[in-house]
Amino acid sequence: MKKATVFTLGILCAFVLFTSTAFAWDDLIAITSGSKIGEPGNAWAGALLRYSTAGDSYDKDGESQELADDATGLRIPIIGTYTFMEKLDTFAILPIVSMDDGNESESGIGDIWLGAKYAVMEDGLLTIRGALDIPTGDDEKGLGNAGGFGLDVAALTGKEINDQVNVGGGVGIRMNGEDSDTEWAPGMAFYVHGGVDYKVTEQIPVWVGLTYFNQGDGEFSGNEVSDSTVNWLDLNIGGAYNISEDLFAGAGIDYTLTGTNTDADLGISVWAGYHIMK
Repeated sequence: MKKATVFTLGILCAFVLFTSTAFAWDDLIAITSGSKIGEPGNAWAGALLRYSTAGDSYDKDGESQELADDATGLRIPIIGTYTFMEKLDTFAILPIVSMDDGNESESGIGDIWLGAKYAVMEDGLLTIRGALDIPTGDDEKGLGNAGGFGLDVAALTGKEINDQVNVGGGVGIRMNGEDSDTEWAPGMAFYVHGGVDYKVTEQIPVWVGLTYFNQGDGEFSGNEVSDSTVNWLDLNIGGAYNISEDLFAGAGIDYTLTGTNTDADLGISVWAGYHIMK
């Protein structure tokens, strides 16, 4: 009986890992990691379109394995922000997701993020970000973040080195409860990211950054599943163009350098944003 239970947990673990988000991309980290806060009454809205493809994946030991079929995806996070008061930004992210593993394809809404950022120190030197992961995405179809309702807390920072160069980064932790459909609860996650921005001109900034994300062994139906840790190291390169005082657009590319239990993802993104109020 014990051997049968272990075997069953192994099969269910594999099911959960391959039907949950297992690629090196995170809406919250990618979109809301700037440490500066807007002026009270400012508001802007934007959308990002990311196409991803992967022909290989990293197994539980970090070894690269060829996928039977290329996995592709299309993700469109829609974001709105509003500076509610001095030093306090609020935001919401609604992602639209489409995924295809070569055999099946799924589309729908992913998990919604609702959050806020508070400037502890001026000029972006220290900002605290808190966000709630609302599990609106279907985990059984791989559309939502792993697990159920979640909480993310991060410390963000940024510093102008001179008129052209800025450096920034942050560290954060994340906790998600059990998903009611899959009965999967991921372990606590830790992440760190950093990067450098360079202003080619006042209207054209470019940047390069790295993000490391690690989500520990999870539990299925209250039982810990070993070797289920998901982690990835992602390289991101991009640039933007300020079309006008209120309208901006950009493009970028990201690639998974290494990881465990995750796809070796290549992503290409374009985005645009517009100041609604200021």
